[in-house]
Amino acid sequence: MNKTKPFENILITGITGFLGSHLAKELVNRGYKVTGLIRSKSNTKRINEVLDLIKICDLDKTPLDRFIWNEKIDCVIHTACLYGRKNESIEDVNYCNITYGLEILESLKKNNRPVIFINTSTVLPPEVSIYSLSKHKFEELAKKITIGSGGRLKFINIRLHNIYGLNDDAEKFINYVIQRCLDNNGVIDLTSGHQKRDYIHVDDAVNAYVRIIEYFEIKEDLLSQDIDVGTGLLISIHDIVKIIHTKLQSTTKLNFGSIPTRKGELLEPSIDLNKITYLGWKPQVTLEDGIKELIQEQISNKK
Repeated sequence: MNKTKPFENILITGITGFLGSHLAKELVNRGYKVTGLIRSKSNTKRINEVLDLIKICDLDKTPLDRFIWNEKIDCVIHTACLYGRKNESIEDVNYCNITYGLEILESLKKNNRPVIFINTSTVLPPEVSIYSLSKHKFEELAKKITIGSGGRLKFINIRLHNIYGLNDDAEKFINYVIQRCLDNNGVIDLTSGHQKRDYIHVDDAVNAYVRIIEYFEIKEDLLSQDIDVGTGLLISIHDIVKIIHTKLQSTTKLNFGSIPTRKGELLEPSIDLNKITYLGWKPQVTLEDGIKELIQEQISNKK
């Protein structure tokens, strides 16, 4: 990789979230200057170990335009999102997944500096949920803004497959299944589980972002469009649940087929890893090792 840092100041949105916090820690460890956007109510526990090494902007206290101007941001990694799993309103989901990112792009455009905007997208089709619809709408609008920036803004769209790992939300699917299987009681209601997914460990995902950042200047043409980040290995929901259930020798009942499949559900995602593997990247963490790590985390948390 390049020995010189291609960017002076990397701004991470969603820095207190699962992916954003892992990115922040890795980039700080690699010697990058990292800044983050938060709100006054944001919980910073995931980044406490590097909080003193990060410049934080509380958007409830500092205008976004002023912060971006003062900090001379030249790279943005946009990880902030709302899934709508915690009863958030449609307005909240749309603000986080569409309006927030557009506000950042408009601020960058006013700043008149060259900036790379790395978006974290979804492989789910827009008709599956408000979350996926809002993510696709943002991509569409963001690309138009960057095209109209006179070349100052460059847009990279990472189609990130199902990410998992330590310190993730308890509501995420793998964590939820592990927790319910550890309880050894009750029933887990599930769809048929025929839909397949590509599960990528957060450490591998972070390393993919780093590769893109550090190779951008010499591979700009390659990295100017959508980039898939996953393992290339698909597994059905049914099989991953059975693997967890078997590993834990759980007595929790698995009730496959009790939940109807979502309208427009993606049964088997397409994935093209040519761009990311061309940079010399490849996943290192197997799904088996990743699940084992999560099981140990939850067992430790129970003690």
